[in-house]
Amino acid sequence: MSSIHFSEIDDPTDIGLIRTVLRSAGFRGSHAVADPEEKRAALTFLKTEFRNGVSSENELLSALKRRDDLLPPALRRMQGISQMTPRSPEKQAVAK
Repeated sequence: MSSIHFSEIDDPTDIGLIRTVLRSAGFRGSHAVADPEEKRAALTFLKTEFRNGVSSENELLSALKRRDDLLPPALRRMQGISQMTPRSPEKQAVAK
C-alpha cells in the first residue's frame, strides 16, 4: 500500500484549510491587513509547508507566525510580534 503524499494541493478541503489559516493570520477576509504581495508570499510559504507534511490548521498557523518576515506590519503590531528579519527597503519606506 502506498503512502499519501501531499505533492499537490487539489483537494477542496486542503485548499479550505490554507484559506482558513490565511484568514486567521490576517491575510484574507474583511479585516485583512496584508497587501497582495504579502498574501502571495504567505500562500507560497503555506503551500510549501503543506507539501512538506504540515497539515493541521494550528501547525500551519504556528509556522506562519514563526516566519515574522511574512507577516504584515499591522499584524505584527497587533500580535506584539517583534520584527526579526528586515523587510525590503520599499516596504520600510511605505511603513514610514
